[in-house]
Amino acid sequence: MSVPPNLEELQEVIKQMQSQLCEEISVGGLYARNATAHKWKCTYRHLLLRELVSWRFLDLLSNALLLEANKHVIGARILVRAAIETFAILTYSIEKIEAIMANQASFHEFNETSHKLIFGSKNDTTNTTAVNILTILKQASKVYPLLQEMYDELSETTHPNWDGMDFSYSNASNKEMSATFGFFAGERFTSSQVVMIGILLEFFEIEYNDRWNSNFEHFEQWLITHNSYLESTR
Repeated sequence: MSVPPNLEELQEVIKQMQSQLCEEISVGGLYARNATAHKWKCTYRHLLLRELVSWRFLDLLSNALLLEANKHVIGARILVRAAIETFAILTYSIEKIEAIMANQASFHEFNETSHKLIFGSKNDTTNTTAVNILTILKQASKVYPLLQEMYDELSETTHPNWDGMDFSYSNASNKEMSATFGFFAGERFTSSQVVMIGILLEFFEIEYNDRWNSNFEHFEQWLITHNSYLESTR
């Protein structure tokens, strides 16, 4: 998919993607697919995580475009940043599976990590501590270096730094020690966040449709091949 040139086309792409989202998964269905591979909880969690990411990611970008269309640029940029964090989880989990199959990571440790990625919290809502999002983003950015670049740029807007305060809401003159206030983010950030959405949708299509599917099928075979060893090291 090439990056659509405008906001309206991006909205249409997201609507199309949302219409194709998975609406139901079950452990029973996975077990029927292959009982040996899917007796492990992490395969269900890996699939669940993929779909949770897709629903949240597309929802965030859809709402970002709504804000953008109504000239609410700061809100749009904050949502795009949240979408990057969400997308990074998908790439992070794929990288973890590939590391396991390359004997560079522990299957049993990933079993615990997959639990944290879904049930983790920072406010004790659950009994599981969430994986630090910066750790996730760092790993995902090894695959897509632009993620970190876009995230850092958007963070300057999200936080009350110069981009998100003075640059967005004032015409200030240090020389004259005066300032006028208003909503200037729209003219000053132009359409950079819209371009970022297009890039993120390209990345998402690669991860969701190509890398994840290939990864998952290979992981099933890996689990079957290594079943005896995994059972002995439970």
